[in-house]
Amino acid sequence: MLSDRVFCSFDMDGDQIINFNDFAEYIDIWRHGTPMEKALISFRMIDIKKRGFFSDKDFKDFMIEFLRSWSAITNAQISTVLLIEQTKF
Repeated sequence: MLSDRVFCSFDMDGDQIINFNDFAEYIDIWRHGTPMEKALISFRMIDIKKRGFFSDKDFKDFMIEFLRSWSAITNAQISTVLLIEQTKF
């Protein structure tokens, strides 16, 4: 789920808990961080298995979760064909 991915990004110390320090650090990076720091927290949204890399499937799973969430939030109609195309390897 997209919420799990967002959680992984916020959990800066990896202890499976988002405390105030995790939250403040995340917000600080988005406001004042370097491009590399911002890229790292974005990377963590896709690398939820914490392997230091992500596969084509990991990225496609992220995109499907993102598109489904975007559709639900905006009431946008996302074609089933588009979602099926995203899952092809």
